[in-house]
Amino acid sequence: MTNNINEKVIKVAFRKAKLVDFSTTPIASALTEQIDEQGYQFRTDIKYDIIVANKLINSTVNIKVSRLDNQDELANMESFFSFYIENLEELLHNDKGNTNTSIDPVVLLLVAQASVSTSRGMFVVASQNTILNNAVMPIMDSTNLLPKRPL
Repeated sequence: MTNNINEKVIKVAFRKAKLVDFSTTPIASALTEQIDEQGYQFRTDIKYDIIVANKLINSTVNIKVSRLDNQDELANMESFFSFYIENLEELLHNDKGNTNTSIDPVVLLLVAQASVSTSRGMFVVASQNTILNNAVMPIMDSTNLLPKRPL
């Protein structure tokens, strides 16, 4: 996959996608009837790890599912992704007067979009044989998953 940002090309390849964990809570296990498909709330967090020497950006997506009506936690899922960025060094920059190196947020946005989209599919498969099999993770604005401070 190749994408242009500010006249730069991002040469990226999906290296790894892994469902690390999926578990339902005792509250979910005790349910005798499914919750209406609109009755779920999803909280999604993502952490990034940039390994410049290996030209990798790794992301870990954590999803918590709860009831919308009473906030009871029903399930947790963690997934891991690794992206090889052939020209990663070109996408890094140092802020003037600052010793920290940061990466263009658009690169992280691409990683977030691919990670969350794939996690959505993993959730569907992982929840198939559970009381949560009608829970549909909503489409979300991936910009909300960008770090609050530059990486």
